[in-house]
Order: sequence, then structure tokens, then C-alpha cells
Amino acid sequence: MILRRLDLALKEQPGRISEGVKVKLQLALAHIGLNETDEARMRFEELCRLDSAYVLDPSEFAPKILRLFNEARGAVRK
Repeated sequence: MILRRLDLALKEQPGRISEGVKVKLQLALAHIGLNETDEARMRFEELCRLDSAYVLDPSEFAPKILRLFNEARGAVRK
């Protein structure tokens, strides 16, 4: 999958945080679409570690996605 390759490449480039966040968001959404909730949660956690202030716009995402993102963000903040 192209997103996984991008994710790996961006891990080696710490100055490209915004790109890493975007890729992790897309990976999480792809996993949700495949009903791979645990994988999606892990990508959301990685996203939150990159940018602890990142939030999802509730007008753009379904409640299921928002709930999973908020759970992941809570787990990272503990």
C-alpha cells in the first residue's frame, strides 16, 4: 500500500510532521473502512504522538471516527 510506504519514509524525516499527520489520518480512515478498528486506533495514537494538539472537525467526520480518535488521543495523554 502506498500510504504505508509513505509512512515509513516520513518516519525517517522528523521535520515533516504535517505530512506524517496527514498520512496517519488517511491510514486510520482506510483501516476503519476495512473494519480494522485496532489498527485504526494505533494509527490515531501515532498521529496524536506527532501532534498532540491535532483535532478532527466534527462536521467532517462520522461519530464513530470521532469517538475512536478521541479514545486514541486519551490513551496517548495518559
